[in-house]
Amino acid sequence: VAQIQSYGLSQPATDLLITIARWEVATLLESGLRLRTACDLEVALDGPITDSTGNPLEPASALAVTIRSLVNDCGDALGGGSAIEVEWDGGGKKVKP
Repeated sequence: VAQIQSYGLSQPATDLLITIARWEVATLLESGLRLRTACDLEVALDGPITDSTGNPLEPASALAVTIRSLVNDCGDALGGGSAIEVEWDGGGKKVKP
């Protein structure tokens, strides 16, 4: 969350990215954790899953509804529905001789 907030985006765009991250975690936890072959993990908690501030993790379905709403709220940051062209200059990457 701190990293996403450091990007300097608008509040709706920041909220969208945080909600997408929470949705990804909720989806992973709700659908099973088969991260490796023959290694099935399951959540073993008695109470709700919470973040570092104590806020409970909402179900993935509720987060999906919030994501749809936030996409509408930050349409300008998403190019207004049209394709966004991004150019990368290499970021100062050094090429080995």
